[in-house]
Amino acid sequence: MHDTEFDSRVEDYLEGRLGMGEREGFERELQASALRRARFWELAEVHALVRESLRMASETGVTVPLRAGGRGEWRGWGGWGIAASLLLGVLVGFGGAGAVWA
Repeated sequence: MHDTEFDSRVEDYLEGRLGMGEREGFERELQASALRRARFWELAEVHALVRESLRMASETGVTVPLRAGGRGEWRGWGGWGIAASLLLGVLVGFGGAGAVWA
């Protein structure tokens, strides 16, 4: 099981929402733990793929719901799951499942 608090900090880090002190502390935490670094890179890859899928969707006029909750608030990685599902569908549509792993 993954540490959801750490995953949330990764999201904040990647989105530039950490202050200078928080960012430095987070980077020290990454330097100290190979497991944290591995998880960081997993999430960073998903983050990059989601951003790219959203960019591609906006260029083609496809709308993507960015907020998972009915109250207009983020719910952790729930919104990313929707976008990641969209990305997978786009990739499979462009060349089959082999394109995802190639």
